[in-house]
Amino acid sequence: MNLCVIQQPYAYDPADAEASVDFLISELASCDESLDFILLPEYSDCPSSFPPGESLAFSLRHAPRLEAAVRETAKRCNAVICLNFCANITGKHRNTSRVYNQKGEIAGEYYKQQLTEKEPANRQVDNSYALSFKAPKIVNIDGIKMAFLTCYDIYFNEYIAHLA
Repeated sequence: MNLCVIQQPYAYDPADAEASVDFLISELASCDESLDFILLPEYSDCPSSFPPGESLAFSLRHAPRLEAAVRETAKRCNAVICLNFCANITGKHRNTSRVYNQKGEIAGEYYKQQLTEKEPANRQVDNSYALSFKAPKIVNIDGIKMAFLTCYDIYFNEYIAHLA
């Protein structure tokens, strides 16, 4: 399996965030059918430390074109792609890892557990799902099982046991 991890330079200044999204789209356009799996970084659609209240507005402007590039790349390259972005989930926005199959269709998704109250508030994302137990999310594509561990999850060894 050929894995491609795309990591754009992090935009510490929000003025540079659009260039970071453009970088991801450009890198996706350069991918070819030699790749089986492509992974994009967290908050790909709003890659910066925005002042509180500005992250969601940026995401709303950039997520649609980034998601379109992911879908097109998945189909063109016949590759599985994992995009982490601020996804619209029934009218609420969540820090989401979404897996697309080789046809560009959604195969599954995981909603990130938040470490602090500050992140959801500053990013204007919903984290109500994190207030009760949820079984670990497993995405299965062509017999390959994928699961998600984020910075929050690795603090809890029992979560790893649930994945197993």
